[in-house]
Amino acid sequence: MILSDLKKHKFDVIYSIGAACQTTHQLQENGLRDTSGPFDWFVLNSASKLTKILENEFRDFMLLENLEIVGEHDDKYHIRDKIYDCESVHDFPINETISDTYSIFTQTLKRRINRFIDRVTTGTDILLVRSQIHQDDINSLLPVLYKLNKNITVLAVNYSTEEKVIDKDWPFENVCAIDMPHPPDRWQGCDKSWGEVLSYVQKK
Repeated sequence: MILSDLKKHKFDVIYSIGAACQTTHQLQENGLRDTSGPFDWFVLNSASKLTKILENEFRDFMLLENLEIVGEHDDKYHIRDKIYDCESVHDFPINETISDTYSIFTQTLKRRINRFIDRVTTGTDILLVRSQIHQDDINSLLPVLYKLNKNITVLAVNYSTEEKVIDKDWPFENVCAIDMPHPPDRWQGCDKSWGEVLSYVQKK
């Protein structure tokens, strides 16, 4: 599947499934994000852990007893889920304990998880966008996604030293894989390249 094939779809559900905030930010900037998802503002670099989270139906995901403080980011704690290697840098103020703010955090997360599952399982044409994922990871992820809904397309975005967007044409029917340049000092990524790629995405 190549970029131009995306135009054959009119997606009624579009979500980021990581690996970091950049994916969510670019969907939002390009008018393709209409609701919050469970992975939006986390860092989940491991695609195999993403597969495990979905396979486990989010069981014990970001559970309080599995969280550890690994640092600080601005005025928030840098928190890591020891089981799933998922990191949060936006949710826990350093002037409060994790336990004090966990109730609000988990209520929001559960609401996003429930909405994600409902929309993905009932949608008619779903696009899930993931950065930093490779062919072996996709091979493991697809069967788990197809248990949720057969009508899922994955846009796989990887970073390259090339100065242009490159179609990779992986051997999966519903996976569009591309490489794009990535400025190392900009968490938002390359606006021009993301804009080019997401211009092929149409909402229903």
